[in-house]
Amino acid sequence: MRRFKFFVAAVALMVLSAAVVPTASAQNTATWKAQFYNNLFLSGFNPAFETTYTNGLNVDWGAGSPDASIQADNFSARFSTDVFFNASTYRFSIRADDEFQLRINDNIVLSTMNAGQPSTVLTIDLNLSGATKLQVDYRERTGGASISLTWADLNVVEQPVPTGTWLAEYFPNTSLAQPAAAILNESSPTHNWGFSAPLPNMPAEYWTARWRTSQVFAGGTYRFRAKADDGVRVFVDSVAIIDRFVESPGAEHIVDYAIGAGTHVITVEYLELYNNAFIEFSITQLTSTGSPQPPAGSPTATVRAFVLNVRSAPSAVNTLVLKKIKLGETYPVVGRNAAGTWFKINTGDVQGWVSGGWVITANVSGVPVLSESTESGVPSSTVLVETVGVRLNFRAGPSTDAASLGLIAPFSTLKVLGRNADASWLQVEYAGQVGWVAFAFVTASTPVNFFTLPVTG
Repeated sequence: MRRFKFFVAAVALMVLSAAVVPTASAQNTATWKAQFYNNLFLSGFNPAFETTYTNGLNVDWGAGSPDASIQADNFSARFSTDVFFNASTYRFSIRADDEFQLRINDNIVLSTMNAGQPSTVLTIDLNLSGATKLQVDYRERTGGASISLTWADLNVVEQPVPTGTWLAEYFPNTSLAQPAAAILNESSPTHNWGFSAPLPNMPAEYWTARWRTSQVFAGGTYRFRAKADDGVRVFVDSVAIIDRFVESPGAEHIVDYAIGAGTHVITVEYLELYNNAFIEFSITQLTSTGSPQPPAGSPTATVRAFVLNVRSAPSAVNTLVLKKIKLGETYPVVGRNAAGTWFKINTGDVQGWVSGGWVITANVSGVPVLSESTESGVPSSTVLVETVGVRLNFRAGPSTDAASLGLIAPFSTLKVLGRNADASWLQVEYAGQVGWVAFAFVTASTPVNFFTLPVTG
């Protein structure tokens, strides 16, 4: 924590010091690959240590290091992940002690390299759509070491969720060990004790607390925020969605989590070590400004897959993908197939079919059964292929030398328009654009003789 030079990115950038900024979306819980080097320049044929972070990029090593094989000072790291973004404007917020460089699809969008600002949150607003590569290069010089990156969809509205009464337990130890020194009802886990003890019969340092409540939730995605000095854990039923039970000067942890309709138990656990003591906690429901909001009691489907295809007919075979929707989003159901295995939903801009295995439905017993034979599928002459489980370059021509038009998400369905002479490249339509993909990275759901396609390049 030794550099405080001022840096401004030459793009839409706002600097916020010690401020709460909009953060998180469902993808903030993406898995990050992490590679560490015992030098400041990411140099070396192989990293000295590799690991993954499965609940977003928010780590604080204090005066230590990520692993015994990594020195505490003068090390560097590279963090990378792939995220699918619905088309929107996203605000990225990043804070690093000491320096960082943020790349989006290999383009540098924000950097404090050689000009670290360890006490500052930097933000940038970006328009994103589809599969996106995120990469953070990090440099630790001396002192404390930490890195945190979150993002928020600016077209999502947060609605506060009242949580009623909490059962609070206070423990005069750091392990939540029974018996509790006090058990009482409180209106919220949020408290600011400063340097004082929480209760007359409790110590001012080295203690823990637990709050529990049982509430009825509507199906949807909820944003859980917890900020604490020192540690905090948050559980939905028995699932730990935030787990940072360590010394911290007040780090904020934000997770978006999809919840099915019904009663759920929320548990918050707090750890105080020494000096200042506080915890802030809130729950808000996320509402997309672009999606129709179903009336209470109406038939709905809530997405439980990370990304779900909305299809032109109730089948995963030989149907067009009209749109991709995200984990936790809830949509009105307007129909179903006879078997009740597919549901037709209204996303606001399209109506299409989703597989019942990837949604949580409510109040759908009375929705009409729609005739599958009358639904618009794909003409028999249309050839569809699906990309394999990699991010695939979408190119302007049938060659690796052709300009890249972007990246195609894994397992995307593409409409084939033509081929090159030896069918090693296919001309396809993706997201309203026409381009080329390598044949080796796609599969067909039904047998296709690709040499019968027209040569278009």
